Amino acid sequence: PSYLVDDFSFFPVPTMSTPAKGVPFVDRVFGTTITRITDGPTDVGGTHCSSGYPLHNIENANGTMLIIQCTKYPGWFIWDAKTFEQLKPIPKEFVTGTDPDVRWDNVDPSIFYTTHESKFSVCDASATPVSCQLLHDFKQDFPAVNITRVFTSEKGDGSDDRRFWAFKIGAYDASHDPPYYDHAHVVYDKDQNGHNQGGIHATLTEGSPLFAGKVKYITISPSGRYVITGSNVRVYDRELTSAWWLGNRQTPSYSGHCDLAYDDEQNEVMVCGKSNSGQNWVVMVDLASHTETWLAPFEGAYHISGNAYATPGWVLVNVYSPSYPTAPSAWSHHSVFLVELTQRADPPPHVWRIGHTHQAKKEYGDAPFAKINYKGTKVFFGSGWGTPRSEGGSYQVYQISLPSSWYQDLT
Repeated sequence: PSYLVDDFSFFPVPTMSTPAKGVPFVDRVFGTTITRITDGPTDVGGTHCSSGYPLHNIENANGTMLIIQCTKYPGWFIWDAKTFEQLKPIPKEFVTGTDPDVRWDNVDPSIFYTTHESKFSVCDASATPVSCQLLHDFKQDFPAVNITRVFTSEKGDGSDDRRFWAFKIGAYDASHDPPYYDHAHVVYDKDQNGHNQGGIHATLTEGSPLFAGKVKYITISPSGRYVITGSNVRVYDRELTSAWWLGNRQTPSYSGHCDLAYDDEQNEVMVCGKSNSGQNWVVMVDLASHTETWLAPFEGAYHISGNAYATPGWVLVNVYSPSYPTAPSAWSHHSVFLVELTQRADPPPHVWRIGHTHQAKKEYGDAPFAKINYKGTKVFFGSGWGTPRSEGGSYQVYQISLPSSWYQDLT
């Protein structure tokens, strides 16, 4: 295979009509193979379909099923990863509320986990209809609290072995300022008392000097050793007894889009964008040593996806600037690329450019939200293919199939 590595030439996005579903084509600039995998109106009777937020894996453990979100009741669907056909919906009662957390198990290809209302459940995607079993109802832990939602707030994920989870305990109280607030942040141990017999491992509530208040999201690292809250990124130990601000032990120095990943030495790192003299950089921070490494400069607003734990040492970046109808003018605009996660200074970390997204971002929901899968073999993104949703565009999911040998070739 050929790779476009460390070439920062500007290439205009090629003009091409919207691809037909299921028909692969080769990106004219980057040489990768791209396939449109959804057609919302035909597949589910709804307009748009999405691969979800970049910080969690769309694909099950053996690569046979995908979880797709569409603007059609009940909203969440199981997809065939080979034929790209819609298989079955996920019942709405198991994904109730805003920002539901639907996460595959990393070993059993039939199993996924979900939060809904105050509940955390395990579901069987192989059953028809999809069946779910309640693992825990957090009302039993906070009986005096009017719980509105227990969740990661869409951006979170469980530990790699799916044992530990970090959740926000969202609540409502008219006398509270603000009335909708985070009552507590908890670490839940799914197997505390045996397989799927879980309980709360650690709790932080209002009044604790370490409590971060209402946070945008909460997650736990792949090893389960670190808990992270955002968007001003704060890092805790699993017991929630110590905390530090990412990049600075005293004050917040990172905000915005970040994700967890493994670097080339298998260290757990948080990868973010950070500005330096008006230019964005991909920066990683080692969660154990707090070492900060500046990796690669780029231009534009971005999302980051570090899901590829099976191919450590790389992170996916998607730049969704500029907004429609302004044409791209920098190498990183409207594109996805992988950045090497290494503290090596010479040669500098490599950047592998993968593809254009053919986006038309007029509103935030038009962004591609590109994400890499757990195995590091595929990249998924959404695109209106030149037309924003607000102007009648059909936002659908596309898949980039990475060369099977890329990890050995580039690492």
